Amino acid sequence: MGTQDEGEATEGAADDADTGDADETIEDETPAEKPAGDAPAGETTEAKPEGEAADPPPQLEIAEDVLKTAAERYAKGQLALANKTMAAARRAERAVDTVKTENVKLREDLKQYSEFVDQLRATPLTALQRLGFPTFRDFAAHIAANGGDAKPETPEERIARLEQEFRNRDERQAKQSTEAQTTAFRDAIEEAIEEHKTEYARTATSHGKRELWSAVEAYAKMHKLAVHEVPDAAVAALAGETEKLLRAEFGDPVPAPAPGAKGATAATPAAPAASTSGKTLAGKATSGAPKTREYSMDPEERRRQINEDLRKEGIL
Repeated sequence: MGTQDEGEATEGAADDADTGDADETIEDETPAEKPAGDAPAGETTEAKPEGEAADPPPQLEIAEDVLKTAAERYAKGQLALANKTMAAARRAERAVDTVKTENVKLREDLKQYSEFVDQLRATPLTALQRLGFPTFRDFAAHIAANGGDAKPETPEERIARLEQEFRNRDERQAKQSTEAQTTAFRDAIEEAIEEHKTEYARTATSHGKRELWSAVEAYAKMHKLAVHEVPDAAVAALAGETEKLLRAEFGDPVPAPAPGAKGATAATPAAPAASTSGKTLAGKATSGAPKTREYSMDPEERRRQINEDLRKEGIL
């Protein structure tokens, strides 16, 4: 027993010796505290206990007017979005109504088509009469004239079609231009006749103007001219001839008696004289109106005389 107690005592002493060494080692590894003078200026050296949360960041203060402006902007944006959504909903509702209407019409058309197909199978001639064909022969003639699919237009055909359209357009424009020039030419002749009413008293009447215009048209046709291209000299010659023929048919015009000459008989006016108004019968400026010449009553001879005068004037 004595031996066992001594052994335990010896082990206890050894354990105490080991524990002391460990304590000394732990003390040596602990870092030394820094002197108070080594801390940077303005910094707090107080350390937070381990596990304690850091201080929250400072809260920014926002002015009330800024918050109000932001709230109004947000409200306006939401209102605009709501308006857009409402407008889209209305459009969608209208589209739905349109589709419903179209569906109703399609059902009606389908019903009518089905009835027609049934009728065409049962009584074909009656069905064809609904299409506007009294007999099958009429229907067959329509199919023969319009049957088949139209073939696509070739480049050559398209070019030819466009060229024809351009020609038609040019012809329409030329016709309109010619009609406008002819109307202006006739108005100028009639205006000049009115200005020379003393010389062309019979031609200045409605009947006389029509006769003169017929003569101008005949002259243009004979010489293959547009009516408004008839030379002024020819118009003057035709006016003189028309006046002569009208006076031969209806007599010389009798002017109204002068005031105070009651019952006096006016002298017979002379034949149309040359005008010095400085305008031709076509309303164009000239050095003087053309002189009136006596022409033959024979149409061929009169035409020859007129052409001869026009050649002298250098027109033909």
